[in-house]
Amino acid sequence: MRCDSGPESRYVVRISRDGDAFAWEIYREADSVVVHRSTRLFATRIEAILDSARAAATLSIAAIESSSGEDESQNGD
Repeated sequence: MRCDSGPESRYVVRISRDGDAFAWEIYREADSVVVHRSTRLFATRIEAILDSARAAATLSIAAIESSSGEDESQNGD
């Protein structure tokens, strides 16, 4: 199993404030395309950070599984 760490596979989390609430979005570092954003607002910044970490972990696992599948098909397994 391999996970590339080139710019095209790196993501950045942005926490933003909307009045008294916070939201987050995850975007691809290479081209600044938003790949996921929160669907709700959070009362505190830490709640938004923790929720974004959960979402980022989900994206990361999907990327690793996808990369693993490509490796297997290239190796003929």
